[in-house]
Amino acid sequence: MEEYICKLATIEEMEENWNYLIKIHPNDNAWKVYKEKAIKDFLDGNSIVYYGILNGRIISEATAMISNLDVINTEGLIDDKTIYLSAFRTVKEYQGKGFFSKLYRFMENDLEKRGYTRLTLGVEPNEVKNIIIYFKYGFTNYIKTSYEEEPAKNENEAPRKVLINYYSKNLKNKENKENNEKFEYKIVPISKKYREKVNNILIDEWEAINIIIRGKIIDGTKLDGFLALKDDEIVGVITYMIENNECEICSLNSLIENKGIGTSLINKVKEIAKINNCTRLKLVTTNDNIRGLEFYQRREFVIANIYKNAMENSRKLKPRIPMLADNGLPIRDEIELEIII
Repeated sequence: MEEYICKLATIEEMEENWNYLIKIHPNDNAWKVYKEKAIKDFLDGNSIVYYGILNGRIISEATAMISNLDVINTEGLIDDKTIYLSAFRTVKEYQGKGFFSKLYRFMENDLEKRGYTRLTLGVEPNEVKNIIIYFKYGFTNYIKTSYEEEPAKNENEAPRKVLINYYSKNLKNKENKENNEKFEYKIVPISKKYREKVNNILIDEWEAINIIIRGKIIDGTKLDGFLALKDDEIVGVITYMIENNECEICSLNSLIENKGIGTSLINKVKEIAKINNCTRLKLVTTNDNIRGLEFYQRREFVIANIYKNAMENSRKLKPRIPMLADNGLPIRDEIELEIII
């Protein structure tokens, strides 16, 4: 990540990037239409374009629309303090490696410095993976649902109508601090109604529905657990299993940070462990998970065991596990933490 920089785009960089996108989509006329509109918006001062550049190559991008002149269904999406985000893209080979997250943080900080207090975006209802990502970024306030028109792949065809859900996020400045603190959700058991969504979250977070702990493959679709729901949308999930009077947390995903979701889910599982007369609550994480280790130890977990080089065996079962984490640390050891009940 040392050679990765985030910056405001220049018109020369935009021309280069759009020509590349058109080249890799030779049979799709929509990209030519997108380029024409993007360049015009930029030159007219209606947009701010952000690029993430790795070793001189543009690998991620995002656009912030300032003016409502060219945004469809503009009511509630753009005003003097609200900006509409679009065109989130990352080159496929670099997806899921933290590059876009760094670009997003750069963009959000820049927009806050410019005086914007609210961000909006749109997403198709069936794009579950993207919805989960946007929830992580804090886009949890539903605005409306409406149709947009997208350019046809063939210039002789009519534009395509697409259903879009719109969400907003308040930036963390003094003016909106009070609104950000009002975040209500409920904790419920995982039921059949939500099982498919839970599976999609496991796939998105762990690249599989199977979870590997201490060299064992655990079927995530059969695990008990709890959900944190906000307006019937999943904002957190925890799974667990009970064996030999011990309760083990198998996965924990808080899709929105700093709202107490992870803590609430852990406390719920702790209640279940006590009801089932378990002697301890335990979990396993990896040595590279510095934030996770801090998080768990602040919630009464203590380190019980360290399994050195355990990830070598895990990679035999799941070769996709990378050698290095996004923070540059080797993914090498498993660390078991526990709470004695």
